[in-house]
Amino acid sequence: MIVKTARGAHRASHAVVCVGNWLAALVGGAFAQRLKVQRLTLHWFRPTRPADYATGHFPIFLWLHGPGPEDAFYGIPMADGMASVKVATQQLTTSTTPETMDRAVSPQESLAMHAEHVQGRLRGLGTEPAHAVACAYTVAPQSRFIIDWHPAVNNTLVVSACSGHGFKHAPALGEQVALSLLQRRLSDGLAPFRLERQPAFRAGGLQSLKLRSMARGA
Repeated sequence: MIVKTARGAHRASHAVVCVGNWLAALVGGAFAQRLKVQRLTLHWFRPTRPADYATGHFPIFLWLHGPGPEDAFYGIPMADGMASVKVATQQLTTSTTPETMDRAVSPQESLAMHAEHVQGRLRGLGTEPAHAVACAYTVAPQSRFIIDWHPAVNNTLVVSACSGHGFKHAPALGEQVALSLLQRRLSDGLAPFRLERQPAFRAGGLQSLKLRSMARGA
């Protein structure tokens, strides 16, 4: 196998494709039918009493404050010298691409986050954020992982971005991916994530399945 890049050609017996937001467009086919890139915003609000939200005094939390999937948010106390509290949701509703995603967060988006979730629940957090960013999740239906050999390119193992959960599962997944390469077959540990076991997207999008996965501690 020869992989050509802007820096030259690389020869190997196997390849692992794990390119996050660019995965669907790069590998195409059945993978593209099962993966979407969706935009998510994160907001950091300043507390009037920082001690109330200091690490060790205020916990990381997931707050479900209503019956609907949109009635939930999570927060992380001040850490690493940050003088603000991180607040976000897991509502993935806007499909995008890495090239076209709006990476700026408008003041209106931060005000809406504060009004819908923070106000009346987290005491002393002002409406003007200290910081806000937009990030992209590559997600599959039901927030599943997709890890399998490419059906049309020999000896190429495709590893999805794991619906936003890839980072915390990276050590175990990396071990299983390495084992699959050594065995020259998908390891038993990765069998549940085969492409054929994952449904394609249907009309209506994720419908907060990502949130339910998070609530289960997936």
